[in-house]
Amino acid sequence: MEKIVKSPVKVDFHIHSYASNHKDKSKVSSGKLENLETLIQKLIKNELNMVAITDHDNFDCKIYLELKKQEQLDNCIKKVLPGVEFSVLLDSKVIHVIALFDDCDNEKILKIQEKIYNTEINKPYYDHDNCFSESKFLEILKNIGLNTILIAHQKNSLSSLTTRKNDINTIGMEKLEELVFVDYFEAFEFKERKNEIFNKNYIENQRKKLQNMKFITGSDCHIWENYPEKDKTSFEFSYLKCLPTFKGVMMAVTGEGRIKIGNDSFFSVVAPIPKIELTIDGKHEIIELSKGINAIIGDNSIGKSLLLHKLTNYEYLNSPSVKKGYESYLKKHNIEILTRIKKDNIRSFDGQGNIREMFINKKTSSKDFINQYYPPRPNYINEKNLVQEKVNEFIKYLKNKKEYNDKYNKLNDIIFRLFEDEASSLTISKININTNDCQLNLTNLVDLLKQTISQNEKLIKEKLLTEEEMTTIKRFTNYLKKLQVKYNNELEKERLEQKKIDLINTIIDAFNNELQHCKTEEQKTRELYNEQFSILENTIIELLKIDKKNIDLSIPNIKLEPNDREVGEYRFVCKAVIDEINAEYIYQLLTFPLASDYKKKIKKIIDINPDKFLENIKIGDENPEDIYAYYGDKINKKLADDFTISQIINNAKRDNITDSLSSGANVQIYFDLLSHDRNNQGIYIIDQPEDDVSQSAIKRKLLKNFQNIGENRQVLLITHNPQFIINLDVDNVIFLSKEEESDKVNIQYGALEYVNSNTNILKIVADNIEGGIDSIKERYKKYEKNN
Repeated sequence: MEKIVKSPVKVDFHIHSYASNHKDKSKVSSGKLENLETLIQKLIKNELNMVAITDHDNFDCKIYLELKKQEQLDNCIKKVLPGVEFSVLLDSKVIHVIALFDDCDNEKILKIQEKIYNTEINKPYYDHDNCFSESKFLEILKNIGLNTILIAHQKNSLSSLTTRKNDINTIGMEKLEELVFVDYFEAFEFKERKNEIFNKNYIENQRKKLQNMKFITGSDCHIWENYPEKDKTSFEFSYLKCLPTFKGVMMAVTGEGRIKIGNDSFFSVVAPIPKIELTIDGKHEIIELSKGINAIIGDNSIGKSLLLHKLTNYEYLNSPSVKKGYESYLKKHNIEILTRIKKDNIRSFDGQGNIREMFINKKTSSKDFINQYYPPRPNYINEKNLVQEKVNEFIKYLKNKKEYNDKYNKLNDIIFRLFEDEASSLTISKININTNDCQLNLTNLVDLLKQTISQNEKLIKEKLLTEEEMTTIKRFTNYLKKLQVKYNNELEKERLEQKKIDLINTIIDAFNNELQHCKTEEQKTRELYNEQFSILENTIIELLKIDKKNIDLSIPNIKLEPNDREVGEYRFVCKAVIDEINAEYIYQLLTFPLASDYKKKIKKIIDINPDKFLENIKIGDENPEDIYAYYGDKINKKLADDFTISQIINNAKRDNITDSLSSGANVQIYFDLLSHDRNNQGIYIIDQPEDDVSQSAIKRKLLKNFQNIGENRQVLLITHNPQFIINLDVDNVIFLSKEEESDKVNIQYGALEYVNSNTNILKIVADNIEGGIDSIKERYKKYEKNN
């Protein structure tokens, strides 16, 4: 027999024979010993691995023994269990209950029929009309004296408004919930696949009351020629993750995730290492590995951690002294570990206690692990640019308003002196042309063209674009480059023109300075008048040129939608600090640098007095040369902060738990995320996961996490905690021990249910793991009903 489960076991524990004729009459007329070959061929054709003939309140030992011979043959049938379908009076309702018995004691099996059936009158020993009372039923089980698995019959779904005769839910849901709570039945049988969905939904709604319920299908076949039934469309076989033994079935019906309806894999299809090979004292040893969870147990200092590190070629061991100690241990005990796991085949290796340490010390590895679950950062560049435009408009408006007021007030400072008409001027007037505004506009345009071209060139590299789309963008980009050259040339012309004007004015200034020595008072008065008049003229022209129009600071309400990603019960969110932009946000942004008292006095920001506004910008101890630039920098910093992308983790209740996580909670999230990881292949190796979390968290969260991890990838774990063995229902236990006299290292391994003359895995766990016996008893109480 195999030591570990390598493939699912296909089962059917509800088949009838002629022994049910006292109830089913002609329906089972062909189910006789001489026709057994018909059933056998049907079982082989359907690739059944474990079966049981479970007749109504009867047991045909001859059929059982003949069918059991198939176990010795080279076909798919690996185990035949004895069983009976009992009619039991529960709470005034007759319920059909399948009892599967341990096949370990043939003498007791031979006596099953005499405990329940009177062959002389062809009728069971009923103590009620066509059924056994509950007390009689339990007495029969005790008299048979074999360990028993009980499966209650349930043809309709639990949530069905109508009940069918002999279904378990005919006793009422309150009584059913009571029986589930005390583990009276190990499983509940249904026939039609569609009922599985309704049953699961019902249990999900009644999680606390019905969490122990397990479902299994049975064909309830009466006519062997039609096995499993005449119309197979609505029936699906059950598959168990267990060894083909009675104890294997017991572990399947009392564990989590060991039963699946329909052909569905229990393990990942990828398993990096099928076995570990080593030599001990020159003798070649092989430890087979499950594709699921392999737990390594044994005393301290036996070499468990050594085994993991040697298998991974010490890639995850940073201590040279520990490595040296491991090599000395191997040499001393004459052990050579031959198997190596390539780093590419390892999802991750978590040494003892290093997960908690990783989060406590906020190491880079913890950030890298969490960051891989966040979605791409959203791009709010258009929304930010829209706000930036409004900020720039306002600063320009503020400058214009201040300039207008200053120039308007300057008119009062112009003084005219009287002079004689015949006085002439010896002054040459300068060229009064300034191209600065034109240069600024051209500079902004050229910069904008450069930015757009740069963005387009990035866009062209995007792999999602089609060839046609890329061609269009390239064509448009080339056009923009031509515009850039054109307006860059215009800008250079304006700069050259301004240089010429500045040079001529410099010469005129020098010439006028020379003339100053030759002027009469009348000439100087005349020139002063001309200058004042020119100033007045230019000031009026400049006032007329200044844009005095009020600006529109309104903006549509735009939501800044976050990017999020659901992983298990968590939601990973990338979002801006602000949730939306609107007119209110623009107002808050523009008044952000102002003193709070002054801010309260502002009713309409476009009606502000620019002098008062600028005076109330908070500058602290700073002394900015350009108050407008200082104000703009303050706003731009706030704008950048508001549009900064923050990373947030929400729990199942959508609460933000990013900043409130303890190291223990971080570890739980770590395992939650790892359990949902389907993308990264490779084995997961962990040394003593119990060191990183509390006992309650193990039971409440981590066991389910590890069950999911074990379905998705191969796992190697070291543990001293019975929850990570019995409650987790590991697929393979590897026990390292030493012989007391020779100090030689011994290795035993197998599934929890594995037993042979030398190895009993459950006994090993009970004897060597503190608290192991209590966890095992919790499982055992469910099926040792006769004890």
